[in-house]
Amino acid sequence: RTFRLGEEPEKTPRRELFPMVMKYSPCHDMCDGKVTDLRFVESRARTWPEAADGLVQRLQQSGARQGQVLSIDAHTGKPNEEAIFSAHYSPQLPDGGPLRLLYKVEEAPDCRWSSFYSRVSSQIVQKDIISLTASCSRNRNWVMYCFYYDRARALHKIEYVESAAPNWSLASNEIIQKLYDANVKAGQVICIDAHSNPAGGPVVFSAHYSKALPGTGPLGITC
Repeated sequence: RTFRLGEEPEKTPRRELFPMVMKYSPCHDMCDGKVTDLRFVESRARTWPEAADGLVQRLQQSGARQGQVLSIDAHTGKPNEEAIFSAHYSPQLPDGGPLRLLYKVEEAPDCRWSSFYSRVSSQIVQKDIISLTASCSRNRNWVMYCFYYDRARALHKIEYVESAAPNWSLASNEIIQKLYDANVKAGQVICIDAHSNPAGGPVVFSAHYSKALPGTGPLGITC
């Protein structure tokens, strides 16, 4: 099923689905900066591969087209519960033809998130990335998925910053500041992802960006 905002499935409280939204100011630089028709699909399964395949299928069934997917997020209620992916898209964005969506995955035992970022970033250059998203998993494992369109993009180097804090508000403010400190411009941020550690501890944001992308002015990200 395809949901519009305000029609979320009752199984997951709204505050858990949408704890916060990060956006450019002005917002998305397509459609004259005005995206008013934002929709999402969700996939839940016993394993991450089943949930990822289910999400791709649901996006294709929803009628989403190439270039219209804004973000994909991986999350779970607890490490041993079902794997969940959600994807947001807008039919207002330019139609690039039939949706051709691929993904890569990394999974490892309990480790530092930064080792995931470095390893995955080196493998996904020249890909048209939609999202890099991570979550804790079963048996203290961690997973990171990279979803991308089946077409090349001139990204020769992908970099990242990370923030960790006792709560989501502090962590979100810190990740935005780190992007400013790195002199990242509007149009150069690929994705921002929220995740936490399987055994507790600080909450984490990661942001991936590429300065090979054309900068369109000051960053202007708000949360």
